[in-house]
Amino acid sequence: YDSAYQVANILRHLSSIILTPASENDAPRIYHLSFPNFIMDPDRCSDSRFTIDPSTLDEHLLLRCFAVMAKLLHYDMANTGTKAVLNSTLSDIIEQVIPPELKYACLYWCSHILTLDTPSSGVVEQLHRFSFQQLLYWIEVMSLLGSVSTARDYMKNIHQWAVSACYICL
Repeated sequence: YDSAYQVANILRHLSSIILTPASENDAPRIYHLSFPNFIMDPDRCSDSRFTIDPSTLDEHLLLRCFAVMAKLLHYDMANTGTKAVLNSTLSDIIEQVIPPELKYACLYWCSHILTLDTPSSGVVEQLHRFSFQQLLYWIEVMSLLGSVSTARDYMKNIHQWAVSACYICL
């Protein structure tokens, strides 16, 4: 089985709480907003097998984003062989060179890290590694995605987060 088939099969079994997407490119939707509130509140969802801790989930997603970026980010993401190429000339190949998991990781890692009040040593280590090994490649991908201003805002937010968490001493 391929993973898309497995996900679709699982979603069919959850059809009473999750709207199954009409196509493979659509996202699943939750029927009612009270459901996420229920599974994220241990006082309401007393079965710990089903309770979701948002901070644990965000840390897990963040670490997966870092892992995806570590694996897939590289110099010259569009394989142009030159630095003198306008992004507008690359619009046809962007989806081919930036797979969906890398696009998600690049666009959302910051939103996951900003939810963490006290990040684990693993998060701090991965942020340090990312900053020194992948940052420029990430900026290239954000540029290809037309999200340079988002990248700039992310860097400002991450700096403020790190300072408030005493990870950077000025």
